[in-house]
Amino acid sequence: MSLEFLNPALLFGLAALALPIVAHLLSKKRFDVVEWGAMQFLDLGKRRRRRVRIEELLLLLLRMAIVGLLALAIARPTVSGGFFANFVSTDNRDMVFVIDGSYSMGRSDGETTPHNQAQAVIHKLLNHARPGDTFALLDARDQTRFVGDGPLRDANRMRTFVDALPPPAGASNLAAAVADALQILGTTSHVRRDVVVLTDGQAHGWHPTEAAQWQVIDELRGQPAVKPQLWVVNFQGADTPNNFSLDRLDASRARAPVGFPVRVSTTLRYSSEVGPGECNVYFEVDGQRLGDATVKSPLLESGGEFRVEFEHRFSTDGSHVLSVVLDDDAVSGDNRADVAIAVTQPLRVILVDGTPHLDPTRSETFFAEAALRSYAEQTPFVDSRVVTSQNLNLSSINQADVIVLANVATLSTEQAEMLRQFVEAGGGLLIAPGRLVEPENYRTLLGDLLPGDLIEFVEPEEAARFDVAQLQLPWQIGAAAIDELETARFSGYWTITPHEQAHVPARFVSGDPLLLSSPVGRGRVMLMSTPSDADSSTLPTKSVYVALLHEMLFYLAAAEEFPLNVNVGEPLLQPLIEEVVEAEIRVTRPDGTTATPAIGGEPPLVRFDDTSAPGVYELEQPRRNRGDTRSSVAKRFVVNFDRGERDLTPLSVTEIEELSADGRITFVDSPDELETQLLTDDSRTELWQLLVVLVFALLCLEIWMTRRLVQGGHAVLDAAASTGPHPPQGND
Repeated sequence: MSLEFLNPALLFGLAALALPIVAHLLSKKRFDVVEWGAMQFLDLGKRRRRRVRIEELLLLLLRMAIVGLLALAIARPTVSGGFFANFVSTDNRDMVFVIDGSYSMGRSDGETTPHNQAQAVIHKLLNHARPGDTFALLDARDQTRFVGDGPLRDANRMRTFVDALPPPAGASNLAAAVADALQILGTTSHVRRDVVVLTDGQAHGWHPTEAAQWQVIDELRGQPAVKPQLWVVNFQGADTPNNFSLDRLDASRARAPVGFPVRVSTTLRYSSEVGPGECNVYFEVDGQRLGDATVKSPLLESGGEFRVEFEHRFSTDGSHVLSVVLDDDAVSGDNRADVAIAVTQPLRVILVDGTPHLDPTRSETFFAEAALRSYAEQTPFVDSRVVTSQNLNLSSINQADVIVLANVATLSTEQAEMLRQFVEAGGGLLIAPGRLVEPENYRTLLGDLLPGDLIEFVEPEEAARFDVAQLQLPWQIGAAAIDELETARFSGYWTITPHEQAHVPARFVSGDPLLLSSPVGRGRVMLMSTPSDADSSTLPTKSVYVALLHEMLFYLAAAEEFPLNVNVGEPLLQPLIEEVVEAEIRVTRPDGTTATPAIGGEPPLVRFDDTSAPGVYELEQPRRNRGDTRSSVAKRFVVNFDRGERDLTPLSVTEIEELSADGRITFVDSPDELETQLLTDDSRTELWQLLVVLVFALLCLEIWMTRRLVQGGHAVLDAAASTGPHPPQGND
């Protein structure tokens, strides 16, 4: 049997044992005695005096016991082992259930899933709940979700929360969930505190190699006086199932005009302990499967992969979702990949010509305008318009998605401020400086807006070339086009000093920047080191110039909208549209349930933060039109998750030993073993309630003894002793 104290620092209160002694000594102080004639009759006999002294000593010890027991009760002593280990502890306990919500918990053996087994175990443990026990539930996914409104004492209510858990989806971070559970137990008060983790034994969610995260867990375990016990039950099948999985779906662009081809691609992976396998790969647009786009994978060995690519042209604008889907298998959570695309009307581009000329072929924007002009397509991808620098005003800026400054020598203060507001609000700005540009004007008015500072216009003896080996273009430029870029020659260009936040996707062979870009507010700015005409380079005469210019403009325009593709836990954001009926704004989750988003900010935004479940969301903003008619603007979003969950490799023996070191975690083999150990192992009993009862009883005894001493003449004893010796009065 062992004795421990939950608040050992409060044992310093035992120093108060000296208080009754000090009080007793102070009460023995001599007082003036007035003698009177009958004093001799009050003298006590020796036996009587001895009894009074003994009673006085007992009273002193009793008072010291009261103080000592009170100090011990405040320190909260507990007893464990020995005689008490033969019984189930009568004290209450605090329990936090951590249930793995990753999609691997949904793998089926034809009858049940690990997730269903975990729910059944929680129900079974709740059957042993006693009045006063507290329970909490954490749904461990990419981000841990606390289920309920705090540690609950109602086991039946906890059962309803367990039954209402959403199906497994996405990945999980069990280490982070354990840390959250320990923080919850740090606020509770019972002598037994347990964290029960219910998972499928997969190593991926534990992050066993992240030492910093486990150091945090160890620190949280050591903070409270009562160290919580961590239990883990793995619902691991005998065999790892065959699993086809898809990586995240990549799109050639996040924004595209109507009719423009959009390519999506992903990687199909296969893992198995049986042998090779193959499956069908389907392509869907807004949930509708395109039957003529089905692909049959080759026969893949375990660990094999297959690259899948589809292309689609949208006929209507708005937000759309492209999906790649596989046939169902035992682990269906990774059989689908989605991406949201913003499809718009033709991109509105304003070309600001810094050197307009009566001969169009000699104007600065001639090649750019020709590259953006479309004769073959009935609906152009880009709607471009040329204005002079004097006509760059608020009216023209408000009609643009992207603005191109082509050799504009100087800008006015008003124009610079309008461009700054345009970019911060989500617009794109492309600057192609020529010889006429005054760098000081740009540094003064647009310095913090630009990704770099213009230094000087140089004309090297040998024409500069693209360094294609270091290209980092974030656009869809094919290999053949890149080869053609290498043939372009530049006889003059601006040397540029990049700013700290600038990205340099393209350089000359000399190392000087050719393209620089940086985000500004919700928009993007791109700075070229060469003009857009053919005076200083042969690039505008190459066929690749058309594709390159389109890609640059689409890249700059893609920042206009808030992202439609986010990760789990990131908010969904959209501007509040005009004439909207705010009370009717709704978000539809992947499971079909709806929720009300928040509205606020300046300019006002619609914000939805509960993106713990991966999948497709839809934000609908109903609005009231003229004539009291109604219409609705809907935006689709895709919430992505960690695709590493496809690795079903379980924790190794070595990893289990490392996680179990120093008693950190106890891994049990079965739910029955967990139940047995939870109810009988290391039973502990708190004694403070018993000590408080004893203190109350001793207080009653102290009052009785004090009254008895006073009534027995103890107050006369010192007075009689102060009168000196008296004749003997007998022995009674």
